[in-house]
Amino acid sequence: MPSTTAPVGHPPPPHPFRIFLASPGDVGHERTIVREVVEQVRAYGRFRGRLALELIGWDQPGAAVAMQAGLTPQEAIDRGLPRPCDCDLVIAVFWGRMGTPLPPEYHKPDGSPYASGSEWEYRNALDGFHANGRPAVWLFRRTEQPSVPLGDPNLERHLDQWRAVERFLAAECDNPDGSIASGINQYRAPDDFRVQLEGLLREHLERLVIRLDQAAPAVREDPPAPDAPAAPPAQPAYRGDPYPGLAAFTPEQAPIYFGRGPEIDQLLALFTDPRTRFAAVVGLSGAGKSSLVAAGLIPRLREGLIGGAPWLDCRCTPAERGPDPFLALATVLKGLLPGDGGTVADLARDLQTDPNRFGAAAAALLAGRPAGAELLLYIDQLEELFVQTDPALTPGFVALLARAADTPRVRCLATLRGDFYAAACEQPGLAFLLRRDRGTLPLDPPGRPAMARMIAGPARAVGLDLEEGLSDRILEDAGGSAAGPGTLALTAFALNELYRLGGAAGRLTLADYRAIGGIDGAVCRRAEETLRRLGPGPGQSPDAALGDLFERLVEVDEQEVAARRRAAWSDLPPGSRPLAAELTKARLLTAGHGADEAPTLELAHESLLRAWPRLADWVRDHAEALRARRDLQRAAAEWQAAGRPAAALRVGPLLKRYRAAPPPRSDLAADYLRACGRRVWRGRALGAMGLMLLALVGWVWNRINQPTGYPPVLMAKGLAVELGLGRLPGPLRLLHEPDLVPIPGGRFQMGDSVGDGYDDERPVHERTIAPFELGRTEVTFDDYDLFAAATGRPRPGDEGWGRGQRPVINVSWEEASAYAAWLARITDRPWRLPSEAEWEYAARAGTTTARWYEETEGADMEPCRYMNGQDQSLDRSSYFTEGTKKAYASQGLWKPFECDDHFVYTAPVGSFPPNPWGLHDMLGNVWEWVADCQYGYAEAPKDGTAVTEDSVSISKKCATRVLRGGSWLNDGRFLRAAVRFRPAPAYRLNNLGLRLARSL
Repeated sequence: MPSTTAPVGHPPPPHPFRIFLASPGDVGHERTIVREVVEQVRAYGRFRGRLALELIGWDQPGAAVAMQAGLTPQEAIDRGLPRPCDCDLVIAVFWGRMGTPLPPEYHKPDGSPYASGSEWEYRNALDGFHANGRPAVWLFRRTEQPSVPLGDPNLERHLDQWRAVERFLAAECDNPDGSIASGINQYRAPDDFRVQLEGLLREHLERLVIRLDQAAPAVREDPPAPDAPAAPPAQPAYRGDPYPGLAAFTPEQAPIYFGRGPEIDQLLALFTDPRTRFAAVVGLSGAGKSSLVAAGLIPRLREGLIGGAPWLDCRCTPAERGPDPFLALATVLKGLLPGDGGTVADLARDLQTDPNRFGAAAAALLAGRPAGAELLLYIDQLEELFVQTDPALTPGFVALLARAADTPRVRCLATLRGDFYAAACEQPGLAFLLRRDRGTLPLDPPGRPAMARMIAGPARAVGLDLEEGLSDRILEDAGGSAAGPGTLALTAFALNELYRLGGAAGRLTLADYRAIGGIDGAVCRRAEETLRRLGPGPGQSPDAALGDLFERLVEVDEQEVAARRRAAWSDLPPGSRPLAAELTKARLLTAGHGADEAPTLELAHESLLRAWPRLADWVRDHAEALRARRDLQRAAAEWQAAGRPAAALRVGPLLKRYRAAPPPRSDLAADYLRACGRRVWRGRALGAMGLMLLALVGWVWNRINQPTGYPPVLMAKGLAVELGLGRLPGPLRLLHEPDLVPIPGGRFQMGDSVGDGYDDERPVHERTIAPFELGRTEVTFDDYDLFAAATGRPRPGDEGWGRGQRPVINVSWEEASAYAAWLARITDRPWRLPSEAEWEYAARAGTTTARWYEETEGADMEPCRYMNGQDQSLDRSSYFTEGTKKAYASQGLWKPFECDDHFVYTAPVGSFPPNPWGLHDMLGNVWEWVADCQYGYAEAPKDGTAVTEDSVSISKKCATRVLRGGSWLNDGRFLRAAVRFRPAPAYRLNNLGLRLARSL
């Protein structure tokens, strides 16, 4: 008789443990979770090699239950699977259905019928437990109400099933006297079930292993017998790298995707409702939007959790094949329909021009599949539509999405960076899609418990041990209770680096974590090591090569928000290609393919834009140039769409800005610049003849007018404007009105909302502002000098700092008001000074802080990056003597910033980034006159009108007027949105200027 004990010197074989899963068909998600949890628990170090877990269920892969024609489904299952009472654990899960009824011959001992096969399985398990003490039986109930439309033709059947579940649970769990008969584990949503089940199963198996250890005989250290069988090694739940780094998870990596259970439940709930046709996952860059869809939602749709049949999915990003989003979608569809005929380019053209083409492709994909199967059209990184694709194609692609959302058996899903949500809403069709069906899911960064699962879960799935304290250290470095923007991606990169260092040993350690630089240092360490290893190339330094590379891999929008840009390998300068190849090997760049399968390159993740200091500094220093490139492409597209009219061509400073934009440029942009150049030459020829005439007229005008200090040509221009010739078309145009920004109406709290201001900024009070327009920049010398020359006013001094595009200075309130009135008369438009309330409303741009930009600790948020104020360049200058500075300091008036804005005095307008509404220099550079008299906020009007001599019922002092915004001469106390300065209306100084408004 063979021995039943383990061979001498060998551990015993794994202990078998059978788990039976009993449930109706409406908890398919839970059945998937049971399979996933069993796989994960099987890989725990404590149980590997000790327990042989086997999951038994009618839908378990490998169950091989043959549905014989002569048997009911339940009889077939009974004959093909072990009975529940023969297993070690039975998990019974119920929600809104009892399941399929059994034939009459299946009945309880009292003769009453079983409500369903699931009840029979549950009671069979209970009978075994009462007779033999096994199996353990766990009963679960989902408490969330099922979503059933009131118009569902099977509504009564759904209600009957719900009532049957209620009766079954009441009879099973409650005694007639109201006491508890048996236990039940309730949960609200599938992820709650996952957490409960994982904890219960681990605890149950831990107790089993302890009992096995106590019962096991001592093992002698004798050598094993030659023919002794070896215990089969425990197989991990996943083979491969458990941490994908900066790359998004894929559907195949679902076994190592952890921590987003509630969000997966929400997405499944959205698409379970057949009325949801379009949904969007919106979140900050690095929040894990793409991974949530790819590894969280799509695997479950492929399993048929919704509709009872596997779904198809079609994923693309708008710019993955270049600037044509239709080509990106066509490439993916063509891969799914290889026999469709025609080329990818043909399909792209059809998708753009034929409203029915996508519907035909979807029908072909779904042909022959079960009625419950649907197609998920998944547009990942939708923000590419606003920064990387041809703007002329955007409305058509949005229209395609709208048609797809209305196509039978097609659902649409997009991921979108939150900072591009406003850009998406500017597209009327897309705004409708985002609000229809209430399908927008905001995705916040994961909290600490979720982050802990993201760290530990993948390690367990591959059989990897984490040193005690490592997970807590990573969580602490990630930000404590909640991870910030980009932290998730940086944590993933650090974990990937950690695995590459210690994964071969099967253990990740704190020492290795410190060696890679932790979360904050891992990306920077890898990038800088790559640069050092590469060294200077032939004829080009690494910094120069990086600049060439960054120009092609980074894009910005109108608000200078940086985003990835996909570049063609052929567009890279030869000197930057070795660096690009090395950064790709370091997994900081990702290679792909664009149009015609041409190789492409892009940043591995947008978190690199912040996490790599060298790249972050470069983006900050070149944001305006990158925005100019974006604006050039948009202007060229509008010119093309309008039929290339001459009126759409630009000259002057705007053309100069476009020409200075960095490469690469599209062929259309190059054509546009050449056309602008031709217009410039034509204008110069006409202008030369006109100037000769103007010079003659100006000489005469200057002889008869009082001396003003202006050259004859400018005097001639002023005369022409006064004569109504200032707004002639094309190159003969002399009068250029200020560039305006539309300001939306709204309410805001005016005054010292922070609490560190002056008395005249209080009380804080609400003002209601009507829509108006405000100058994008302050009025320049170029603007004001024409007015002064035309009206014979003295030339305001520039202190020797320069004129042109610098803000005009040394102008009084009276002169500022006169300029606004003159421009209104000449143009017949309502130009004026803004009211004080309008000015502060626009300066705040929807914020409630002292300044419009985010102020946090650290050098990255220096005020000198956002405004021209009292800084180190002024401190180093000779404008004030040391004695004067000490005297001002004693009065609290000299406290320069510990940074340098690179301008000692005034800066050319637009030299600093705009606020969120697109307005430059609202803080600093020069004080700006507003229309109001001096008044106290206790009597402030409710609306945004100015307090003037005509204002009634308000105490005021019109012998003094109001300035706003601070200047190059002032410290931080005066560079706030709420600050007020009240000089006399005739007051002039070299830090006083103006900005114009216009009524709508």
